[in-house]
Amino acid sequence: MFRTFRSAAVAGVLALATLGAAENVRAAAPVKNDAPEMLDSVTEAQARAILGEIGVGFEKVKPNLYRTSVDGQYVVLIVEAGVITIATGFQDLGVSLKEVNTWNRSKRFAKLYLDEDNDPILMADLEINGGISLTHLKDWAKTYKLCLKLFRESMKGKMH
Repeated sequence: MFRTFRSAAVAGVLALATLGAAENVRAAAPVKNDAPEMLDSVTEAQARAILGEIGVGFEKVKPNLYRTSVDGQYVVLIVEAGVITIATGFQDLGVSLKEVNTWNRSKRFAKLYLDEDNDPILMADLEINGGISLTHLKDWAKTYKLCLKLFRESMKGKMH
């Protein structure tokens, strides 16, 4: 039975191929590619666009290091070796390791740590090796801005 089915299938394919060759067959229309351009590095203009999503103003501190201000708080963007890092440092908040651990356990997309002076640093990394769209970069920056807002709210009693 399988042999009969296979023979019929082969005959059908050959008949279709013969008909297709005999008729004037139109070529398929080119496929439209609406996929966004993928970036595997970030230019100064793109860094400006990313920071523009979360703050006002823009300053190139040095190659691959950019700075803006969000609600009076400096935010830096560091671009190096296929990774973009966005970070904000705070001083004299008296944040405990327990508070840092609670933040990191309960929040996603931005991590908190204490620097060598026990000042909290809020940061997020984004790997761009292999490519990423500018839209995704901007969304990542907006997510960081929200995390920054949440952190500032959680430190309301400690902020000056």
